[in-house]
Amino acid sequence: MAEETTSSESFLNPSRRSYVYESSKSSGNKKRVILIVLGVIVLIALVAYAVIATGGKGESEQELTPAPTQPLVESPTPTIDTPTPTERSATPTITPKASPTGAKGTPTPTTTSGLERSNLKIAVQNGSGVAGEATKASDALKKLGYEIASSGNADNFEYTGTTIQVKSAKKGYLDMLKKDLEGTYTIESATSDYTGDADAVVIVGKE
Repeated sequence: MAEETTSSESFLNPSRRSYVYESSKSSGNKKRVILIVLGVIVLIALVAYAVIATGGKGESEQELTPAPTQPLVESPTPTIDTPTPTERSATPTITPKASPTGAKGTPTPTTTSGLERSNLKIAVQNGSGVAGEATKASDALKKLGYEIASSGNADNFEYTGTTIQVKSAKKGYLDMLKKDLEGTYTIESATSDYTGDADAVVIVGKE
């Protein structure tokens, strides 16, 4: 009986029913706001925890300690002095001249113009004062084919060059003997007026 009275009162009094609806709606909005505030608080707490856990370090620390950059040092390029090749001039071909008769160290044939060197007996004398000069000249004349009659010192040691003397009977040998010796010795004089025991005399003087 009482419920019917209440229902009838609500039906009869619509403003009261509206008040009840508004109250329930206001209560739901408050709950929603409270949940949002709680969610924001939780989010702030999580961020604060994360910052504390990392010790406050982060991008700021990276900015304070930049990676050291090594300055670029240009390595000096070594310069190598390359010698400029010089063109060699063509080496001229040297044609050896024919050795003249009686050149040093080149014995001539034992016969010249039909004359046999072995038919000329020569006395060799040292007129330079240098020991061994007479022996040296004697050996050279022997190699050419001459016959050595004797070897010794001259009457003095003041001869400035080599002197050649032959007997008049052997005058034909004078030029041949001179050519044989002038390749090695400086001929001072060559005559055909020798009067000694041998066919000719060679006096070796100072060169």
